Amino acid sequence: MTVFAHVGYLGTPVTAVAEHAQISAASVFNLLPTEEELFVAALPRCFAAVQVVLERGADAATDQRSETAAALRAGLGQITTFVKARSLPTRRCSSSSPSGSSAT
Repeated sequence: MTVFAHVGYLGTPVTAVAEHAQISAASVFNLLPTEEELFVAALPRCFAAVQVVLERGADAATDQRSETAAALRAGLGQITTFVKARSLPTRRCSSSSPSGSSAT
């Protein structure tokens, strides 16, 4: 996710992810044949990190009945449900460019 976060999904070549992970691009493609599969495989770890931050924020709220604590707990609940359902958002980004024209 670190590499995707720098330039976005469309701007991140698998070779950059492989280099960051210190493995060959061939190894990445052997594990996950498409860039989309690589991105989706990384989502649960990303969501887990977000869950930790939301939990800490909600726990640190001085007034557990505050709007802040409630919002953090609501967000945590939604992310937890989303991840458990494995309803990971996927879109065939490779089929079109950001301008809407077809990619080759």
